[in-house]
Amino acid sequence: MKIELIEQFKTAFTDSLVYADLATEYTSFEIFEINNGKFELEAVQQAYQNWSKQNTVDEKRAHFAKDLDKLVSGDYVLVPKKPTAEMERAGMSAGGGFLTCHVFKAMCAAAQGATV
Repeated sequence: MKIELIEQFKTAFTDSLVYADLATEYTSFEIFEINNGKFELEAVQQAYQNWSKQNTVDEKRAHFAKDLDKLVSGDYVLVPKKPTAEMERAGMSAGGGFLTCHVFKAMCAAAQGATV
């Protein structure tokens, strides 16, 4: 759990009905207590997971328009994360050898800001 995300969640969660219900029985410290990387109270943990999932979807949607602009610019192409057999053959015949698939996956990961 990243501290920044937890703080964002806390801010959002304190405006919820679930928080209002829990606040009648627990202190704020008890509501947001974390042990072993999870919120101690199951209702809070479930709310965090739901919020986190929605937050990820919202971030992807925010980047979608920018990514779509790149695609229609003609400077980019849409490719699968895992190369097809035809793509592998083309890469090998272009001199990529047996590392073609690994190189392709590394390039796709780098384009997404990830590592292989």
